[in-house]
Amino acid sequence: MVPYEYDIKSALNAQIDKQVTRATLEVSDKAEDATDQENNDLSDEILAILLLLMQMRGSKIYNDGLSLALAAGLDLSSTSKFTAAISDADNTYMVDAVKSFNNDTSIGISKMIADAKTNGATNEEIRVLLASFTSAQVNRVNRFALNESWRASEMSGTNAILQLDSELNNGKQVAPFYKTWRIQATACPICIDYANVSIRINEKFFGGVDAPPVHVTCRCMLTYSIFKPDDAKAQLEMHCSGCDRFLGMTYRESPTDDLKCPISKCGTLAIPTVRAVKPAST
Repeated sequence: MVPYEYDIKSALNAQIDKQVTRATLEVSDKAEDATDQENNDLSDEILAILLLLMQMRGSKIYNDGLSLALAAGLDLSSTSKFTAAISDADNTYMVDAVKSFNNDTSIGISKMIADAKTNGATNEEIRVLLASFTSAQVNRVNRFALNESWRASEMSGTNAILQLDSELNNGKQVAPFYKTWRIQATACPICIDYANVSIRINEKFFGGVDAPPVHVTCRCMLTYSIFKPDDAKAQLEMHCSGCDRFLGMTYRESPTDDLKCPISKCGTLAIPTVRAVKPAST
């Protein structure tokens, strides 16, 4: 487990413990929500943890971009280095995410108390039961930590190339950096239509999206290039006609009749449908 994920999980668990402690003392029908101060403090703590990740990831991507520019014969004298800042992250988004997480905690505690009372448990028995609540939240805590780490990582990569692109072009050089959306083999239908789409670094993908993730558990990522990748054929993406899964064969000129869906539970042997993706802007 990487340090920043562990630290985020520790911060979340500490907040859960606070809410459990209040519920244990009161054993009222409804658990108290986290205070505004607790929401803001937790948001600030998580953003501070993510700052290290943003700096590490952004610096790596920035240096990779420098290598691309050097290979293209560009003068790097106008470049500097990538420096992440808390302001790079959306504080409003994080406060809202934390509020939602803490609200779900209150709902979970209230439900545990209500169920226990329905079953005739005493207050002391309920207190014993509540002692196990935090440890039962491991999946929810892990998901939040990984999702927000992924979001910060992709955002800082994009910010790094945006900075480099601006520095090179302010130096009167033609340095058109592009970002390309890469999906995993198990990508969901939401992400499939973004697969291999390349656009300028300062543009948005269709739907107004700057970078992954586009939903909870999205694990798509961006790769970066200088000058537009020669992947026009990737704008037509092949899907199985049986289960509509992306077949990962974007460079075929046209569908053929001898393709078998790689999903073992499907196994369809047929001409796949072709879903058109909005062409990347030039």
